[in-house]
Amino acid sequence: MREKSNFIDFENIPGNSDTAGAIATSEDSSKEEEMLKEVINKNNAKTQAGLIYKSAQDESEKLMLRNQVVEGSYSNDMKLKILDLLDGYVKEELKEEITLADSIEEIKKEKSNLLLGAVGIVVIGIIVSVFFPIAWLIGIVLAMAGYVASKKDNDEKMKKAVSAIERVEKYRQAGYRI
Repeated sequence: MREKSNFIDFENIPGNSDTAGAIATSEDSSKEEEMLKEVINKNNAKTQAGLIYKSAQDESEKLMLRNQVVEGSYSNDMKLKILDLLDGYVKEELKEEITLADSIEEIKKEKSNLLLGAVGIVVIGIIVSVFFPIAWLIGIVLAMAGYVASKKDNDEKMKKAVSAIERVEKYRQAGYRI
């Protein structure tokens, strides 16, 4: 009975001769080396991108990061990877602003629906005033109260959406793909 050891058993290497087995092993190891270099390269790009992004202390520095990477002494492949990772970091940071900027059309629609609702309440008040003479006055008061209360909230949403659009646009003009 043969005991297992930590040594390679050359008798079980596939191939016609010892040379064929060595060539197959050499090809496998070069593939492994290539895969290992790719993993290290990806990890290195991720590490570099993380360090670069964390080094920026304010928004103006973050806007300049892409230029610093492009002008840096990285290989083209590494630059592309770092830039892609920076885009992801910025997209994650601006997630709320991007969502808000995309919703500006809905906010505009809300504003027109609000006005339509106020007009509807006034019309209903006028129609009901046939039966109750004071109903049109109540309808106007309700419509005005609803419009004023909702308008303030809608104006705040619109201001936030506009500032979000401006902030996102700054990053897009700086080259970020968000």
